[in-house]
Amino acid sequence: RTLHHLSTKYPNFDQIYTDGAKNHRGSGSAMFCVPHNLGWGKRLTPITSSFHAEVMGIEMAVQHAETHCPGKNIVILSDSKSTITAIGNLKLNQPPPIHLIRILQSLHHLAQSGVNVYLQWIPSHSGIRQNENCDRLAVLSCDNGLIQPQTVTYHTDCYDNIYMTQTAKWTDTYNSATGAGGWTRSITNAPMNDPWFRNMIDTERRHITSINRLLLGHGFNNLYKYTMRHRTTPNCDLCNIGEVQSLQHLLIHCSFTRTTMTSFIHQNDAPMEAAVVQYLRQGLQEPDRLLDLQRALHQIGIPI
Repeated sequence: RTLHHLSTKYPNFDQIYTDGAKNHRGSGSAMFCVPHNLGWGKRLTPITSSFHAEVMGIEMAVQHAETHCPGKNIVILSDSKSTITAIGNLKLNQPPPIHLIRILQSLHHLAQSGVNVYLQWIPSHSGIRQNENCDRLAVLSCDNGLIQPQTVTYHTDCYDNIYMTQTAKWTDTYNSATGAGGWTRSITNAPMNDPWFRNMIDTERRHITSINRLLLGHGFNNLYKYTMRHRTTPNCDLCNIGEVQSLQHLLIHCSFTRTTMTSFIHQNDAPMEAAVVQYLRQGLQEPDRLLDLQRALHQIGIPI
């Protein structure tokens, strides 16, 4: 059926089949020229996406047509609707995407030479021998041959690698840091993909702000007031321990908050500090725990 459609719509056209492939072994593209009964594949960089592998297959076809096809009517056949649609959506006087520039240059040269080039989608695995040959060439090219120095890798295919590399570097730097931020690092040792309050659309902003202070180890306590020169001493005036009233003191050591904290924190023989950190860590996954703690501390007048 596909062959009948092609022979009816494109009689006496030189046919060039193209394909791209991506699997766990790598990426590759290929073309097969029917007039020459010749096909060849190209190994691409492993991070090349399946879309850009298909683009490269069409690029190989139009470049082959520039130098080898003597006919004046050529149809390039691809089973990638997305690639053909991307080319078909290009508008005059608009800058083309980087990955399509070389295809457009070749098509322009062919048009200047009086060659008519058509792009046609065909269903994959439709039983056309030449298309199957092209498909096999693309798959074989994923891990065969050398990646040539002039092989292009498009910038969008690098995004995932850049993200993973930079995330790993950030995490290493974050975890190896000392000094400021130690409290937060003990609660979470990696950046969160989404803020803990993402789905809490009905939560008041002031409550979210207070909880963020709990997670960051900051608050409107005596240590902060002393630092801002609003107090002459940073010590806690809620208990008789004589410690600086930091957020950690209020959550872990302060006798005034002990009853409230132990109603939330189940130590199970763990030190209080470890139990508090574990509670806050779990709260990142179960935000209601953080809200409950924030409300309880607010009710007894703890400055956060």
